[in-house]
Amino acid sequence: MFILIRHSLTRQQPAVSSHAWQLTAEGLARCERLAVHLRPYGVQQLFTSPEAKAQQTAQALARAAGWPAPQIAPAAHETLRHTAPYYAAVADFEAAIGAAMRRPEVCLFGEEAFGEAQRRLAGCIAGLHAAQPGATLALVTHGTVMALYLAALTGEDPFPLWQSLAMPAYAILDVAAGRRLHLVPALPPD
Repeated sequence: MFILIRHSLTRQQPAVSSHAWQLTAEGLARCERLAVHLRPYGVQQLFTSPEAKAQQTAQALARAAGWPAPQIAPAAHETLRHTAPYYAAVADFEAAIGAAMRRPEVCLFGEEAFGEAQRRLAGCIAGLHAAQPGATLALVTHGTVMALYLAALTGEDPFPLWQSLAMPAYAILDVAAGRRLHLVPALPPD
């Protein structure tokens, strides 16, 4: 079994690349709630994107769930977007992401075409699974690349899927069969 996790709630900083954003206090609290949902899966190895918000999510989740300390999976980062502008208006940001998702083989947002990002994450997940095929693994990653990956598995439109993913969210996967078994786009309220 493989659990793919979107990082928890971040503090947006217009003057800082989103790759460097940190979790908020609420984001850390949500990791505690996420651990309650995921603890029964008995994750044997936890991996994380190298980005701060994913690492913080993974570390808090490992502590709360009693899982091993996370290991960095370098290819699990978000779509490269160091040069992408900060969008103060959510509608403008969603329009930019939607345009890039509709044309995944063209680099329209940041420095990486979304199709490249999807294949990068797919290769990362396949490699982690192949190295430990019988283990229950979890990987903390990011919303855009996670939606692209999940949509490729199911054939659905990645844009509404991306819009549905809260911080955090998770999916249970059967990597060997190339199937999504379950998606929790948002934690239920307490």
